[in-house]
Amino acid sequence: MWDAVFSVKMPERVIEWANDSYNILGYETDEYIGNDTSFLYAYESDFLALGKTINDALINRKNVLLAHHILKKKKW
Repeated sequence: MWDAVFSVKMPERVIEWANDSYNILGYETDEYIGNDTSFLYAYESDFLALGKTINDALINRKNVLLAHHILKKKKW
C-alpha cells in the first residue's frame, strides 16, 4: 500500500503534495494546481463525506483535519 499525502489551501484550492506524492498517482503538477480535488477520489461518496467533515471542522474552528480515503490513479 502506498500513501499519497496532500493538503488543500482554501479558498484558492491550491493542492500541496508531500514528498511528490502526486507521482504515485501518475498526475503532473499542472493537472491539480487550482483544481477541485474531486477528481482524485475513487468514490464520489468519499469526496462528499470529506466535504461534510471539512464543514464540521470549520464550524468548530479546527485548524487541522486528518482524513483517509482511497484515491485513484490517473490511468485507473
